[in-house]
Amino acid sequence: MLERELDNATRHAKREIPTDLYLAEHARISPELDALETSPSVSPAVDAEDAVAALRNLAAAWRNASEEAQAQLIRAVYGRISVDGERVVSVELTPEAYRHGFDQVLPEVVSLARPAGIEPAT
Repeated sequence: MLERELDNATRHAKREIPTDLYLAEHARISPELDALETSPSVSPAVDAEDAVAALRNLAAAWRNASEEAQAQLIRAVYGRISVDGERVVSVELTPEAYRHGFDQVLPEVVSLARPAGIEPAT
C-alpha cells in the first residue's frame, strides 16, 4: 500500500497522472496508511512456549520440504525481505508470523545463506 502511494506520488511528480486523480487516490488510501501506523508492531501476548513450539514445527517442516515448499514457508513468515547484494538489510514479518509470536523468538540479525544452503554439501 505504501509502495502504491509512493508510486503515485512519483508518477504525479513526473506529470504522468493528473493532480485530481493523484489527490483522489491519496485521500482514499490515507486512512488505510494511518491505520497501519497505529497497528501494534509486536505480537499480542503470546505464550513463549507456544511461540517456541511453532518455531520448532516450522524448522521440522523446513527440513522435510521441497524448494517450492520452503519458498512458501518463507512467504508465510516474511512479508518483506530487503537485500543489498549478499547482505540482508531488513525483514518484515507477516501478520501470521506475529500471531505465532515469531517476532519474540526469531533472531534480530538475519544472514543470507549461499545458494547451496547452510548445510554441508553431500
